[in-house]
Amino acid sequence: MLVLANRINYCEMNFDLSHHDLDSLRALYERENQELRTKLLNGALWEEVKDQRLRITELSIALDKKLQSISGANPAEFSSSDIEGR
Repeated sequence: MLVLANRINYCEMNFDLSHHDLDSLRALYERENQELRTKLLNGALWEEVKDQRLRITELSIALDKKLQSISGANPAEFSSSDIEGR
């Protein structure tokens, strides 16, 4: 059931990411990243967290696009701390 909910959430996320503001994208990214770290530290296999890794990648891309649209700058000019809001 949880896997199905995560897949539905992931599918919904794919469609809605462009509508999120920068702060909510950062919050989603941080939450997903922390959950992934916790799962891996608790012994989850890399393949078991594949969907979560894909969500984090999608969030990272959405953050890059959002930052680029706000500043008009090249996304390569941003550091990971810009994405994570630190």
